[in-house]
Amino acid sequence: KPWMICLWPTDPHRLAKPTQANAAINLLPPELPNNINEADVSDKPTWVRTLPLMSPGKVKMAQKERKRGYQALMGVDQGAQQVIQALIETGQFENTIIIFTADNGDSFGAHRLLFKDMIYDEASRIPLAIRLPWRTENRIEGRVVSLLDLTATIVEATGVTPGRSLLGNSLLPLMEADAAPWEGCAFVESHGSPGPRAKGRPSFKGLRTGGDGWGYYAYAEHPTGEVELYDMVADPAQLDNAVDRPEYAEVRQALAARLAEFLARPGYVKD
Repeated sequence: KPWMICLWPTDPHRLAKPTQANAAINLLPPELPNNINEADVSDKPTWVRTLPLMSPGKVKMAQKERKRGYQALMGVDQGAQQVIQALIETGQFENTIIIFTADNGDSFGAHRLLFKDMIYDEASRIPLAIRLPWRTENRIEGRVVSLLDLTATIVEATGVTPGRSLLGNSLLPLMEADAAPWEGCAFVESHGSPGPRAKGRPSFKGLRTGGDGWGYYAYAEHPTGEVELYDMVADPAQLDNAVDRPEYAEVRQALAARLAEFLARPGYVKD
């Protein structure tokens, strides 16, 4: 019968726990972005501006954990390989859609920050790989999609009837036709992390764009009235908040209007 299985490995959630064999592998992680322990955060929201510079020891600790995360991910890869091998051995591989993704990223010291729940790409951008058994060629899609789109994708691919209205859009047209139209505007939000370990990260609502009709931007509105806007082409490290620059006034207005539309959609549960 048709079936669906969801596997949720804990790793590389901190503290990452690689296997003994994987921990012995001397991985060389990618170079650090230039926003690690950002020197000037005067353009950031108040809660970021109050954070002190990280000590050299704290930066080193964060990068040690980053390396352990990569080592732990090797175990996730090995587990995925076991699942795929089982699908092949049971003759189900060519009739199975495989989706690989995550729930959040980790800052590892970007903008003086650790953990998640932020508009910055290190925390909010996540991997997504989908295998369609009928698609014969691999490709990379540069337009922005959302986790909300996965539910709609599974619904369309399986032909089931959803029990409620869906906020996302199916990715099947995008995957099956490279030139398929796609807005590329994803809603991003956090309900905040008030605990002392999380440094009191407040809630925010925002957008991450990249697709038809949009440039590549990150936009966030905070409860304090503070707003962040980053040009992800000119400033991929999100070092320069361009929200008050005159040349970005139209972009800010358009993103604010689009965010308001997202928040007004039926089915969105407000705080």
